[in-house]
Amino acid sequence: MKLVFKNYCWTVILLLLSFFISRAALSFISVLMILLLLKKNLDKKIIKQFITASIFIIIPVAVSGFWSSDVKEWWQLFSNKLLLITVGVAIVSLQLSFKQIKIIIWTLTVLTLLASGWSVWQYINNKQLIEQSYLVAKVIPVWLDDDHIRFSWLIVLTIILMCWQLNLQSSNSKEKIPGYISVLLLFAFLHFMAARTGLLCLYVALIIFFFYFLWKQKTRKYAAFFFIITIAIITLAFYVLPTLKNRMQYVVWDVKQFTNNNYLQGSADGGRWLSIKAGFDVGLMKPIQGVGFGDIRNEAIKWYDVHYPKTLPNERFIPHSEWIVYFAGSGMVGVIAFTVGLCLLYHYFFRKNIFCFVTAFVLIIPLITDDSLEGQYGITIFSFVIAMVYHLNKTIYTSAVAASSTLHT
Repeated sequence: MKLVFKNYCWTVILLLLSFFISRAALSFISVLMILLLLKKNLDKKIIKQFITASIFIIIPVAVSGFWSSDVKEWWQLFSNKLLLITVGVAIVSLQLSFKQIKIIIWTLTVLTLLASGWSVWQYINNKQLIEQSYLVAKVIPVWLDDDHIRFSWLIVLTIILMCWQLNLQSSNSKEKIPGYISVLLLFAFLHFMAARTGLLCLYVALIIFFFYFLWKQKTRKYAAFFFIITIAIITLAFYVLPTLKNRMQYVVWDVKQFTNNNYLQGSADGGRWLSIKAGFDVGLMKPIQGVGFGDIRNEAIKWYDVHYPKTLPNERFIPHSEWIVYFAGSGMVGVIAFTVGLCLLYHYFFRKNIFCFVTAFVLIIPLITDDSLEGQYGITIFSFVIAMVYHLNKTIYTSAVAASSTLHT
């Protein structure tokens, strides 16, 4: 118990609990973490690096407030971005031991498993209705205010973090069996939920691991086995899980309609593509400075009124791509600043190892296919994972230095 409370590790546990329970609690705990850490002697270099990268991401949103007419909408998007600092800076500031890192990752894993179990229970109680909903672009109810995109993203990142910390442990660790069982359960649930963003992230990660095993001579013999097992799991899941099968049937139908320029109400792919078109056209209105983050939604609605008036109000999204969001809200200046901010985060906090490489890809995919940094859940996941990447890399570096010192003595 002392280990959890040492060096404010307990604040990260509270942050994870609040993430799954309440948006208001999440905001409160993230601010509390910063206030508590102001009393400590912090690593100024790492704080400066994180804040510098974050400012490039936040400043286009902040400045666009000067020409955003909808101040309430602007403030919501701007305040969400501040979580990048309150969550990210707070966690990287902590002096975490490897045992504390394990406690945090295990807490995340257990909470994600509980949330997945709740969704399975909803399916058991409403089996027929939920299976039919998968044929019309719906998925199983989930925690996080039913945000299945961010929840599926979180599951993949939880799997990676768990595998990473298990990989750093000794070969005879007793935690490896329950750890990998947890990974398999989350892997199975992700296919059961059949959210496309999560599955895309998962299989990109698996493909990267496959080529990594193939490239390294020591693990080359495992590559074929890895590939066969993966294909077998996908095939089995398709025939065993009705939710996945129905989801795939809908996706094939939806893509066919979209490629034939036949937009129908409720079309997932069609709606996503229209949001990107709308955002791009809105950005072209003021390509240098953008229309202001507060006015993206209103200008997009006007675009729908002109070009696709039959779309329903709940089908008129802000652009499903962060780069298009920044283009619409802050023009090319904002797009450049946002890209620089991401590059700085990756440069400072990611290192040359396979888990870093995989995590970097999985973090970036939902920024391309969705507006994942415009909501509280997405920015929290992004900030938290980058901070954990920093601590895991720090553990690897510390271990390497210790081993080198031992050899020289």
